Amino acid sequence: MKIFEVLVLLISLFLILRTRFGKSMTRSTMISMTLLTVISVALHLTINGYRWQMIPAYALTLFGIFRMLRQGGRAGLSFVRTKQRPVKRAILSSLLAVFIIIAIALPTLLPVFGFDQPTGPHAVGTVEYAMVDPNRKETYTDDPNDQREVLVQIWYPADIAKPLPDKAPYVKNVPVIAAEVKTKLQIPKFLFQYLELVKTNSYPNAAVASQQQSYPLILFSHGLPGARFSNTFQFEELASQGFIVASIEHTYNALATVLPDGKFVTIASLPGMTDIDAWDGLISDIWVQDSTFVLDELEKLNDKDSNNLFSGKIDMNHVGMFGHSFGGANAAQVLYTDPRVKAAINMDGTMFGNTHKAEGTGKPFMLMDTKPFVMETDPVVPTDSQLQEMSMTRKQFDRMSVQLPMRMKHALGSGAYELTLQRTRHMSFSDYYFWSPALPIMEKMPLSPRRAHKVINAYTVAFFQKHLQGLDTPLLDAEQSTDFPEAALKRY
Repeated sequence: MKIFEVLVLLISLFLILRTRFGKSMTRSTMISMTLLTVISVALHLTINGYRWQMIPAYALTLFGIFRMLRQGGRAGLSFVRTKQRPVKRAILSSLLAVFIIIAIALPTLLPVFGFDQPTGPHAVGTVEYAMVDPNRKETYTDDPNDQREVLVQIWYPADIAKPLPDKAPYVKNVPVIAAEVKTKLQIPKFLFQYLELVKTNSYPNAAVASQQQSYPLILFSHGLPGARFSNTFQFEELASQGFIVASIEHTYNALATVLPDGKFVTIASLPGMTDIDAWDGLISDIWVQDSTFVLDELEKLNDKDSNNLFSGKIDMNHVGMFGHSFGGANAAQVLYTDPRVKAAINMDGTMFGNTHKAEGTGKPFMLMDTKPFVMETDPVVPTDSQLQEMSMTRKQFDRMSVQLPMRMKHALGSGAYELTLQRTRHMSFSDYYFWSPALPIMEKMPLSPRRAHKVINAYTVAFFQKHLQGLDTPLLDAEQSTDFPEAALKRY
């Protein structure tokens, strides 16, 4: 919770407990407490902003003031308090206790969270672009005139010598997304409204830092479903360290997309879990082409930016890519297929896609995972009846148990890295666990999300510093780091 949210709750609890167990307050004390309460609520609404999760806290505050004034009035008129019956008193106390628990739980479980301050020498700027590919039709719609369109959000080193605007929101168009999610998924839209108050450490449309002539470029692909902002913790850290990071929102495969014309797009139907050919095609035929197209557009932006923001600022000779889950598979495929991409990280993603080589990628590649990759030589073979229960054919099983692991083994060829982050889960490689402290508890994740992010950022930055900036990075030379005992690094 934010500091003024905590303050409002503490004042309301103090008033209730004080009027329940303490003596009547003096007139001056009541005036002081009333002023303190009004100021605290005003600061909370002004700085933190109103949100429905705080409604029980607001009610508790009003109730506490009412009890204080009522008790003071009785004391001044020498009224004698009427004793309540024990049963009635117990019921009212229990109801009040439940209400207090709700008042504390709601803003705690749905917090207006914040991101750790980036550690690099640069401030961070951000900007968004809608990119329409004139050479590709949108296969997810029936409109023959609909061209493939993706949203791209860029984070970059910003010029701290110039005045900077307000910080950028974490999620844009929250009311539209919430309304559409309610319509399509029957999820109450008020559940998402608190995300509108979450701010980042980035400044919209700030000037690109002038310390260097240009900065290496890193592309990002989100998970399935995901969003272009889903790894803000990494984007801001990389940008502060001198990288331009372009996150691609793969339209119709993202959680929710609001296009510039106001059109809302949510996730389309997906292949069956065992349809490896379809998953391979989704990566190679759509996601890889999205990535290649975005690289083409960024080259044009570097040649001439109409806003004069990135002209000559993008180092297209030093390009990397990373992604989470399905996006990690995409990053590996783009590393295979696009010569402009020099290094890539796959964060806990299966190796889908149509391009795989027995000799590996031939370029710097890192796999980040939650448990070490092990190629089983003799996988347990299910019976025909067991396959039928799993709705899987023998061919599908063979591909999933043999071919997919073999693809990973090939990618982890000579010179590749594997970073195993212990005591984490699949979604540790994203912002997901920030959305509610209940999420890591439900998934029994021992390592705190912020600690996991610190480790992930350290190795991500080190990897790209070495292979895109040409810097010496001792962190990649040791199997175990004293600074990050949760991580185990293996070099193939």
